[in-house]
Formats: sequence, structure tokens, C-alpha cells
Amino acid sequence: VTRSEISDEGLRLKTTLKTAGALTHIGNHYKEFGLDAKALIKYDEALAVCETIVKQAQQLGGSVLEETYVQLWRVYFASGKLGLAMATSQRLQREFPNSEFVDEAILQQAQVEREKGNLGNAITFFSNLVKMKQSDLRGEGQFGIAECYEELAKQAPADKGEVLFERAFQEYKKVYEEFPESGRVGGAVAK
Repeated sequence: VTRSEISDEGLRLKTTLKTAGALTHIGNHYKEFGLDAKALIKYDEALAVCETIVKQAQQLGGSVLEETYVQLWRVYFASGKLGLAMATSQRLQREFPNSEFVDEAILQQAQVEREKGNLGNAITFFSNLVKMKQSDLRGEGQFGIAECYEELAKQAPADKGEVLFERAFQEYKKVYEEFPESGRVGGAVAK
């Protein structure tokens, strides 16, 4: 009986997380179409759904808690709450170091740092992602490194910018040389 109740509770929480994921996905589509106000409404709804189950997920632990953290940082990131996204993804890494979502969390942390303008920190996170041998997101990380160097080059004075543009070129080149299976190869070749 105890296992049945735990299983049912776990199923209920996972179903609730799917609802939050769907709301986030709808919000992302609104955002793509420039409907930012409607997107924020969906993100707020997704966040409200997640917040209703956080305590139960913490009590249940395991994959339900892990998936709750993942959904929370996805909502936070999509809605522009970058500090909360960073803190939640770091918590995921700390509590679930072997999670299948760790590489995605590192990618999100890199993107948060990049959006904040902390390009050096972003490069560090992207580099950490590239070092993860089992990750399918390594090419994405390499592309992120190249984009950061390109942004640094655009911000630098002309004499330093040229060196940084060359570094960006070399980093883009690594995308198609080292990660030919990446979905970023076309973009890297174009750069």
C-alpha cells in the first residue's frame, strides 16, 4: 500500500510537471512571435504550477525532485529571471551530480552569464560543457565559446578586436572539425 501511494503521488507530481512544461512551451512560442506579454502570463502560470509541488517533490526526492528543478530553471530562464535560473541549475548540479540534465544546466548557466554580459564566465561554462565526453551538447558549447569571442571582438578596440575575431574564427572552426554531428555546424561554417 505504501509503495502504491508513493507511486501515485510520484505520477501526480510528474503529470503536474508535464503541465508546467507545456505552459512553458506555449510561452516560448508566444515569445517567438513577439507576444511577450502573453508569454509572461504563460511563464507565470508554469511557475505557479511548479511552486505548488516543490514541497511534495522535496519530500519524495529522487527523479521527481530532479525534474522539478529542471522545470523550474527552464521557466526562470525563459521568463528572464536569470539569477533564479542560475541558482536552480546550480542546485540541480549539487544535489544530482550524475543527472542526465547536468549538461543542459551548464549550458543554461553559460547562457545566463552571456546574457548578463559576463562573457569570460560564459566561456568558462561553455568550456566545461565541451569537456563533458558523454554530452550531446558539446557542439553547442563550442559554438557558444565562438560567439562569446566574437562579441568580445566587437566590444574591443580595433587593435585588440582583430586578435579576438581570429580567435572566434578558430573556435567556430572547431565546431565543424571536432563536432560534425552538431546542429551548429551550418552556423559555424557560415561564420
